[in-house]
Parts: sequence; C-alpha cells; structure tokens
Amino acid sequence: MDYLNYVYPVMGIGGLIGLLFFAFRSGLNSMQQQAIAALKDRLDAQDREIAELKRENARLHQTQDTIISALKQKGMVVTIEGEMVTIEGPHGKSSTVRQKPPITKITKATPAQAQGKESEQP
Repeated sequence: MDYLNYVYPVMGIGGLIGLLFFAFRSGLNSMQQQAIAALKDRLDAQDREIAELKRENARLHQTQDTIISALKQKGMVVTIEGEMVTIEGPHGKSSTVRQKPPITKITKATPAQAQGKESEQP
C-alpha cells in the first residue's frame, strides 16, 4: 500500500504531461490548418485576378487591332515592336515613338489585402 502513495502522483504527472503534449500538438495542427486555408484563399484570389487581367489584355488587343485597321483604311500603317510604335502616313511621312513603361508605385499590402479582402477606401 505504501508504494501506491508513490505510483499515483507519478501517474498523475505522466497524465498531465500527456495532456499538455496533446493540447500543444492540437494547437499546432489548428494553426497549420488556418495557415493552409489562408494561403489557399490567397491563391484563389490571385487566380481570379490573373483571369481578369487576361480578359482585359484580350480586350485591349482587340481595341488595338481595331484602331490599326481603321488607320490602315485611311492609308496609315502602324507598326508596333515592343515599346517602339511607328506610324507611316499616306504621303510617306513616318513617325516613331518609344513608349516609356509606366512607373508603378509598390505599396505594402495591409493585413486585409494579404488575406484577399478588399479594403474600402473613401
């Protein structure tokens, strides 16, 4: 009977250690699942944004082709090579313009934007 006075506390301490280990591990699993879900949401948002940009790009190419066709009917030839745009008029005159790429400002995303939520701006 005297040995039970030692066994019960050791078993209790072992149980507490097991309980703490289980709680710690389940907490880590929960955080991992939340991180995975957030990353999947962000990836889905980026996929939607890419699809939207592809549609916009196709629309702009169609507009560009329409303008080039209309100018060609007026006797003007438009040649676009990268950033160089050359326009030749009906009387042999030529004009070349090199477009400068727009300067884009890089801003740090807010936590709401990082999670794929739109920020409301006034």
